Amino acid sequence: MAVMVNVITKLPKSYLIALGDIAVNWATLEWNVERIIWLLLNLGPKEGRIVTVPMSMKPKLETLTLLVERRVKNEKYRNNVIRFCKAVTLTSDSRNKVTHGVWARLPSKPRSFFVIWARGAGKNRILPQRFAMTAKKLEEIKHLIVGHNIYASAIRQTLSTEQNS
Repeated sequence: MAVMVNVITKLPKSYLIALGDIAVNWATLEWNVERIIWLLLNLGPKEGRIVTVPMSMKPKLETLTLLVERRVKNEKYRNNVIRFCKAVTLTSDSRNKVTHGVWARLPSKPRSFFVIWARGAGKNRILPQRFAMTAKKLEEIKHLIVGHNIYASAIRQTLSTEQNS
């Protein structure tokens, strides 16, 4: 049975601030991941962009994982970076829902918001799924991304220091 929803384009200020923070921090995270790949490939920005520009975040994380598995000698550090890549991959699903999904609410619950996210469900069919979304959940996503960013900056700094020594 189809449920009627109201697709909306205006969200409460707290949602908009969190979504903006998510977008800004994700862009910085992606920037950090690209530069880590360049460092591991010993490429400068011009050559590095040739490799990473065509990739979305998940292929960048897959590439980073492969490079770390082959190029980072310290097992503990290597495993930490691989765990980081897996954690960012999981976070990317939440980030994609809130930034690429369609925001809506039920007519019977005008203060409850959710994201409609189309996912494949069977051959040649895409069925929308609803995900309840609160300002608190958006803040949680934002804090995950901020934490990933801090860790990515540390990885980049460590690799950069190792290359310069």
